Amino acid sequence: MMQRLRLISGLVMLAYVTMHLLNHAVGLISLDAMENVLWYMFRIWMNRPAQLLLYGSFLVHYGLALYALWQRRTLRLRGSVRRFKLSKDPEFVPKLRQIVGLYVNPPAHAIVLSVDEKSQIQALDRTQPGLPMKKGRTGTLRHDYKRHGTTTLFTALNVLEGKVIGRCMQRHRHQEFILFLNAIEAEIQVGKIIHVVRQLRRAQNIPR
Repeated sequence: MMQRLRLISGLVMLAYVTMHLLNHAVGLISLDAMENVLWYMFRIWMNRPAQLLLYGSFLVHYGLALYALWQRRTLRLRGSVRRFKLSKDPEFVPKLRQIVGLYVNPPAHAIVLSVDEKSQIQALDRTQPGLPMKKGRTGTLRHDYKRHGTTTLFTALNVLEGKVIGRCMQRHRHQEFILFLNAIEAEIQVGKIIHVVRQLRRAQNIPR
């Protein structure tokens, strides 16, 4: 209902402003034509129902704008996402509690790793080395560069200790992901249980 009122009141004000601007445009051609158009505008807008419609549309639009600001409780501009979209997974809440519990209260004799990846990283090399920073002058860097293909970065953050395990791979497949998991296992102390928090990649689709 409020959106419909906002739309209707905005269209009424848009019609009035458009006719007003068209009248000015006609005045660039001929003053007599401008007076003729102005006479028709007076016939359309200078009557009691039209004035009530115009002023009422202005008040409704202004009031809805104030109400929207009052609902936001801030003058900051909103981003593209206005609300949090919950998952349709029926087990979403238990999974959420399990993951948050791992972060907040890691189990004893275990390690919690937050694993993520970044693919298609451009390996760039400047054509000439830049000058180092010194007193009174910032470091310089040339604008042109050479491309050396792309790489994929796999990282695992140890939540408790703040340490990062990282590997760069040439490709972005499940084989490279398995190699990275093996590298994690090789660096973790024997006997430790590893809890990996991972998103996007579906583990059940990986053969091993």
